[in-house]
Amino acid sequence: MQLGERLRALRQEKGLTQSQLGSHFNLAESTISLYESGKRSPDYEMLKKFALFFNVTTDYLLGYTEDICPRVFTEEEFSENSTNDETKTIYRTLPVLSDIRPGQKIFSHEYCSDRECVCGDNLLNDKYYWLRIRDDSMKNDHIIPGDLCLIKETTQVKNGEIALVSVDNDTGKLFRIYRKDSTIVLQPSNTAYPVKIYAGGESLKIKVMGKALEIKRKL
Repeated sequence: MQLGERLRALRQEKGLTQSQLGSHFNLAESTISLYESGKRSPDYEMLKKFALFFNVTTDYLLGYTEDICPRVFTEEEFSENSTNDETKTIYRTLPVLSDIRPGQKIFSHEYCSDRECVCGDNLLNDKYYWLRIRDDSMKNDHIIPGDLCLIKETTQVKNGEIALVSVDNDTGKLFRIYRKDSTIVLQPSNTAYPVKIYAGGESLKIKVMGKALEIKRKL
């Protein structure tokens, strides 16, 4: 099978239309149609996003292997078997968390049986985990309840990026964050939820816990 055929088969297995799959990645239905017909090929970044979404390897999508499931390496295996081959792809399994608060040790959850695979060749030097989305406050960014959001643990987030934020040490939630002087604005993408503004001393209640990187939909 070629890339287009595999992409079509994986989409159909999830019960998605071309329009629904395109919407998840902010692509037009016609673009998905062109991919599936082989008239256009996704760039490497989009290929990785497809592989992450469908939980397969890029090699499987490209037709280089029949093994649909990614090989999972531990960080120890990566260290022991590392080479100078820059094309080597490493996969990790990360904890899936439903609630996280400031100061909580992410990797104290290593015992958790709920884990999900991620392409991890760029994830070896920072802390990452999956956050299970519980509400629809970011639905206009195509983030809905049940989705898994890949979070990088960091306090450094640019204006307009989606961050995991705690207010007054409460459970972290996703917002688009904007800062200006001593004012912080937390903006949901669903207009049914209020925009939250914290100015002056009130802004000290805000703790940025992480940055949203990818979304995986479990169907």
